[in-house]
Formats: sequence, C-alpha cells, structure tokens
Amino acid sequence: MFSCSAAIAAARMLGPVLVINVFSRFTGEVRHHGVILGDMRSKEETVAARKLGFESLCLDELDASCRRPEYRSIGNIFRPPVLADQAWLPTLQQRLHGILAGITWNRLLVPLAVGWHVDHMLVHQAFEAWRERADLAYYEDVPYAWIAQAARLRLNELGRHPGDDGDPGLALRGECSASRLLISDYCRTALMRNLRPAALRIVAYPAVGWYLHRLVVRHRRPPGCATDRLSWIPQLQPITKAEEKVRSMRLYDSQFRAFFLDDADCRTRMVGANADPARASERQWICRAVA
Repeated sequence: MFSCSAAIAAARMLGPVLVINVFSRFTGEVRHHGVILGDMRSKEETVAARKLGFESLCLDELDASCRRPEYRSIGNIFRPPVLADQAWLPTLQQRLHGILAGITWNRLLVPLAVGWHVDHMLVHQAFEAWRERADLAYYEDVPYAWIAQAARLRLNELGRHPGDDGDPGLALRGECSASRLLISDYCRTALMRNLRPAALRIVAYPAVGWYLHRLVVRHRRPPGCATDRLSWIPQLQPITKAEEKVRSMRLYDSQFRAFFLDDADCRTRMVGANADPARASERQWICRAVA
C-alpha cells in the first residue's frame, strides 16, 4: 500500500487485484533497526486486503533480516544480494513465474527497487527477462522514492530516462550534488529523527552520510553497460485523495511508525516528492529498448 494503493484502487474498478507478498515470513517477533518484524505484519496484510478489496497471496519466503546472517547488519540490506541469494534467485524466479502462469492477468507491477533494498532487488531481478513486455510496469518503492534523488539515482543505473522535467525527484544533478541532496533529505526522515538519544543522532549523521555516498557510487552505471540500450518511460497514477493514501498506508502501522513521524509527516513527504503538489501521483515506469 505504501507504493501502489492508488494503482490498486484504480485497478479494482476494472476487476480483481492480486497482491503477491513475497517476503512475508519472520523467525519470531523482533525489532530490526526500528522496523517491527513479526506476525503483526501478516495480520496487517489481512486487514488491508479486506478493507481495500484485493486478494493477498503470501509466499512466506523469509525476510532478509531473518534469511541470511549477513543481512543482520542494516548496511548489508541495501547492498547487492549475497552469493547465497544470487544462487537462490532462479528458484524464486521459477516460483513467481509459475504462479503467474497458473492465473489470467493483464498487468503486472513489480518493484523498481528504488533504495536498493535487497528483497526488492531480488524480486526486480526475477523479472529481468520480462523487462520489455508491454504488460509489465515497475513501481517506485515508497518510502525510499520519496527521498530526494533516490528514484533518479536508481533510474540512472537502469538506463536512460527523461531526467529533469520539473519533478524534484528527477532533477538532474552531478553525482556529488545528488549524494548531498540524498543525504540531507534522508537525515530529515523519521528513520533518523526517531533515533534516541539525541547524541546518537549526532554521531550517526556523518556515518550514515558516508554510507549513502558509497551506496550511490556502488550503483553508478559504468560506460558501455548493457542497460545503455534501455529507455525508461514514466506513467503517472493520480492520487485522487491524499488522505485516502495515508489511511491505506496506516493499515501497515508497524512499518508506518518506523518511516513517518505521523500522518502529517507522511503527507508532507508525499507532496514534496511530486512536481505539482496539487496533483500528487504514484509513478510507474515501463522499459523499452532503443536503437
């Protein structure tokens, strides 16, 4: 619901909607770097499906924090999948493709993997062979996509895109300038502002800043990369009522409280991520090859 509630609401007007929740299993209830992991996540999914009118399919794959010991460090959750996950990826891909082969569908949304969370990256990679299909689109991952420059930096890695069209999320910047904006905006999010005590926040700022800069460098697209031939085209799904979007996100309260200070903070970040604050939208991308 963080990323696609408006798209789901629009699709529900045309027919049934299936949401596949891939990484929905946790080993016990724990608080991992401010985000609560446990059975309440499944309960929230059940409630959201009932209230918003979609069908939910939970695959019960282990969340990254429980799946591999390497991911117990938050720094490794936002880096490329470890070797064990890379070896497991074909199994995940086969499972996802098998589910889709057994049902009738006319449009598929998968994560763009803005922010480079390893679980989002794995699902994104599972559909690379389908990347240019007309019935496939990629959604921007919220809340990461609401951080300045995060969406553009991910798109830079994946190929060509429109760049600066007046949208603050896509504004063209040099790499150093983009890193500074990303770091500055991230430090204003609830993820940082919720750190206690205040002395911990002060110590964390430079460490987090350096980590984010290195993350940007790690994911730059090298010259002559195969993705140079890919062009990414935006599609906008209007958010007709910001309050409804916030309420949909609130159904996943265990995550909401980690990422946002309150409803007003959520609305502010949502509006700030859009070129026209009066016309907030969810942005999706389709991929096409260029000569």
